Amino acid sequence: MNNLYIDICVPFFLYNQCPLRMYITELILYHYQYIINHCKEKMNTEITMTFIGSEKEISKNFISKHFQCEYTYHEFEQGNIKVGYNQHFLNMLTQKFRFAFQKSMEKKPNISLLAGSNDYISLNFFEQIIQYYKPDNDQLFGIDNFYNGENKTTLDCFDGKNFLSELIWSTGFSNYANRQKYKYIGGIIGFNNTLYNKYYHQLMNNIISYDEGEIEYKTLQLSNIDKFNSKEVYFINIKTKNSSEITPFDILKKNNKSEILSFSSFPTNFQSTFLIQYNKFIKKNTFNNTIN
Repeated sequence: MNNLYIDICVPFFLYNQCPLRMYITELILYHYQYIINHCKEKMNTEITMTFIGSEKEISKNFISKHFQCEYTYHEFEQGNIKVGYNQHFLNMLTQKFRFAFQKSMEKKPNISLLAGSNDYISLNFFEQIIQYYKPDNDQLFGIDNFYNGENKTTLDCFDGKNFLSELIWSTGFSNYANRQKYKYIGGIIGFNNTLYNKYYHQLMNNIISYDEGEIEYKTLQLSNIDKFNSKEVYFINIKTKNSSEITPFDILKKNNKSEILSFSSFPTNFQSTFLIQYNKFIKKNTFNNTIN
C-alpha cells in the first residue's frame, strides 16, 4: 500500500490564445488525467495539479474547460516581457517557477513536482517515483539521461495539421553550453516533503530557477541528497514552429544532433509500449475540434 500524495505544478502561457500552443497543452492535460486515474487505481496514490497561468480569465477558463480532475489555479503576473533567452524573461520565469512550487508545497504533498506544459512524461516515471519514495531521505526527482538508466528524450513538432512522421530521439546528454555536469534531461523535476521542508528557504531563494539542470546541480550541493535514478523513462518535448517557443524546434534539433538515437535500435517491448501510448495520446482529439 503506497498511500502517497503527489502534486504536480504546471506553469503555462497560451500566447494570446495561440491555437497550436492551446492544442498541445490540452493534450498534455488529457495525458495527466490518464496518469492521475492510473496511479489512483493501480498504486493507491493521489495526484493533484497546481496550474499557474498568466492571462487571467483566458488561462483560468482554459483549465476549467479541459481538466476534470482535482486542481488549483493561481494567477502569476509576468508582465509584457519579450519571450526568449533574454535576462528579463528568464528572471521572470524563475520567479514563476518559484511561485508554482510555493503553491504546490502549500498543499503539503509527499512529492512536489514541476512539469512543462508541452512536455509528455511517460507513465513509468510516476510509477517509479511512487515506489522509490522514502520519507526518511531528502529526495530529488527527475529524468536521467540515456547513459544513466537508458532513459530517452525525443523531439516532436506540430504544424497545425500533423505531428512529425518520425520523432527525433536523443540521449538527453547536453554536450554544449557547459551543461555536461547535468544528469537530468528536463521535462519534470521535484522534491519529496522531507527535502522541501528542511531546505525551503534555500529552494525559494537560490536553488529553484527556470533551468531544471541548474535545480538538479544546486540541490545536489546540499548534504546527503538521495537522487532518484529513472530507468527506461522517456520524455517528449512537443514544439511548434511559431513564436510561442522559448527554445525553437530547429535550435533544439541542432543542439541534439551529436546525441541522436535510432528508434529501431530500442528493445521491441519499449517500441511497442511507446507506440501504443503515444499514438493514443496524439489521436485523442482533432486540432479543429479542440480550438472550436
